[in-house]
Formats: sequence, structure tokens, C-alpha cells
Amino acid sequence: MTELDVVPGALGVARFDPGQPVPAWAHGEFAALLRTPAELTVVVADDQIPANVTAERGFRAMAVRGPVPFSTVGLLAALTGALASAEVSVFALSTFDTDWILVRSSDLAASVAALRRAGFPVHGFPARPTLLLDLLDTLVADPIHREIPAFLGLPTVEYFKLKDPTAWVDFELGRCDHPAFCARMFADRRRVDPGGLLAAVEAGWSLLPGIDALLARLGPTDVHVVSNYPIWWRAIAAREPLRRRVDRWFVSCETGVRKPDPEAYLGVARALGRAPGECVFVDDKPRNVSAAQRVGMTGIVFAGADGLAVALERVGVTGR
Repeated sequence: MTELDVVPGALGVARFDPGQPVPAWAHGEFAALLRTPAELTVVVADDQIPANVTAERGFRAMAVRGPVPFSTVGLLAALTGALASAEVSVFALSTFDTDWILVRSSDLAASVAALRRAGFPVHGFPARPTLLLDLLDTLVADPIHREIPAFLGLPTVEYFKLKDPTAWVDFELGRCDHPAFCARMFADRRRVDPGGLLAAVEAGWSLLPGIDALLARLGPTDVHVVSNYPIWWRAIAAREPLRRRVDRWFVSCETGVRKPDPEAYLGVARALGRAPGECVFVDDKPRNVSAAQRVGMTGIVFAGADGLAVALERVGVTGR
């Protein structure tokens, strides 16, 4: 049976003109050089490639457990075929003893899941990736759309015109508490009742359609929330089913960093002891998903529970 190992660390693929000498940094535990009449290609650890070099970055490698005899027929086709069925593009290398499959770090979870479904055991990757879920408009409805403007007696568009442009960001970063936010909520400093606002906010939280069933399918293991939100999050976290089905909460008012800052994702991965490629991040905002993909996570744009269930099965969070 053909088995594969996920190789630790990110790789990059650099290109040079054919007559250029091999760069001094082109060495290390993993280094591949290929010169042709048309180009020189160098594959090394991503962080060894200087920023000014033309390169594709953020690859992860999977190595076939070898040695693979030169007489072997169809192995690479079977591997790449499984990945093609998952719509994953590959960069393949072969050495004397074995074959190497390089995929984008953001495609690693889908790649491992596709290979396992095709019957190829893959080692060095968790049985299922770590799931990171946004909170508002992904798990629960955001009261800022209806309940908060209704409490204030304003149309939503008017509320956004009148609010203080910095107060909410400071509130989300933990720089002010709830009463201080209420005092700063509007640019003209009109009075806002802290108790009334909090009641309106709490009345607006409800699970989005299908989320309860999806969380039940996921179970309580390795599911975490990553959210830009103020201290209000604690009241949501205490509610069912989130209290039982979310392991850890990483919220900007306590982490001190907001999505799409890269540290909002990398800090979570470090805290969980996971490589970015072992994490699947879900958010309703495409810019936040793109930022997660840039640091090497698998990214899914939330567009409803049914679509998310399909996407999570594709990347191995659910299903076999």
C-alpha cells in the first residue's frame, strides 16, 4: 500500500534565467535544483528565498514512502488524479528513491482528505484539521443589522453615519469597557443607556439557520471561535449550544489583534500547537478568509450552513 508523509515546513519555488548561477542560499535540508535551456528552478525552504526573487511561495510537501522502483507504473497519476478530483493543483518532483507532491499550504487539508478518500494513508497530519469559526454572521446573527439600530431609534444607514469612527474598534480591542463605549458610541456624544443597549444586543443573538445541526455533527473536539468582538462575547459563549461545542474562544478584545491582521490567525495557530496548514478558517467576510489563506490556512467563505457542511467534508473536518 502506498503511504505518504506530510513534510514539516513551508517550501518556495523560485525561478531564474537559465544562465544565472545557483544562488548561495539554495541549500538546506530540502533543496531541489533544475536547470534547463529555458530556466533555472530552485525549490527550498520558503523563508530562505529573498523577497526580491521571483517565486511562488507557501507550498507544503508530501513524500511517498519509498523507495519507489523505477519500474512502478501509474503511481504519480493515481496521486495527482485524486488531487485533481478535489480541484487541487500540484507541483510534482521525483528523486531517485521516491516522488514528492507539493501543494499550496491553503490546499493541504483538502489534499490530505482527498488522498485518504482515495485509499492512500497520509501521516504527519491530524485525523481532522483544526476548525476555526468566525462568530457574527457565521454562527449567530449580528445585532448591529437590526436590533442595535432599532433600540437607538435609527435606520441602520443613519446609525452608521452618526457613530464615532473609532469607538467600535477600540471596544473590539479591549481599549474601553461597555459603559465607556456607550459614552463614545456617537460622534456627537449623545447619551446611550448601557443597560438598554446590552439588552438589545443580547436579544439579537440567535443561531443562523442550520448551525445547531452542523455543530452537533462536528462534536466538541478541536472547534474554536476566532472573532473581532468586544467583551459581549462572554454572554454568547455561555449560551447553548456554543458553551458545549466550542473548545476555545479567541476574541479581539482579549487577544489585542483583529482580523485580517496576520497575527490574528498565526497567534491562534501557535496557541493551539498547530501549523497554519492544519487549520481550516471560516468567515462570512472574504477579506478575512483571504488573509487566513495568505498565512497558509485553508479558507472557506461562509454562505450558509448547507454549503459549509459540504466544504467541511471536502477538507476532512467531517466525513471519513
